[in-house]
Amino acid sequence: MVEIKRILYPCDFTGCSFQVLPYVRSMAEKYGAEIYLLYVARNLHLYTSAREQHKLSSTLVEKTLKELKVMVEQFCDKHLLDCPNFRQRVAVGDPGEEIVKTVEKEKIDLVIMGTHGRKGLEHTLFGTVAHYVVTHSKAPVLIVNPYRVEAR
Repeated sequence: MVEIKRILYPCDFTGCSFQVLPYVRSMAEKYGAEIYLLYVARNLHLYTSAREQHKLSSTLVEKTLKELKVMVEQFCDKHLLDCPNFRQRVAVGDPGEEIVKTVEKEKIDLVIMGTHGRKGLEHTLFGTVAHYVVTHSKAPVLIVNPYRVEAR
């Protein structure tokens, strides 16, 4: 029998995240698993030119991270407080890479995440985090397509 003790729930607080949550909660309850909620903020320096990067001080980055941690805590208080076991973390970097790193570091047994359903040129230019995770994760990945699932 498959043991699932740690479920990673990468969350970006879009509508997609909320539609994935019932699956995360259900699997965690069924297996008595711990939920690892992960929010990944892209590196803020990616959005500035080389000349402007010196203006983006470490103070601003630290302030942004503190605000993101508060946002994650509020989300957990609202949606996971009644779950017996959960952890939360905010990381900075490429979302796909950070998810895969977390899978390895925390010995995750299952990743449950959504997909934004990008198609055509948008998919070609930006790729998808879900595709990266599926092809690089050592743990199985359950992808929920929020556009095919009725809101619960």
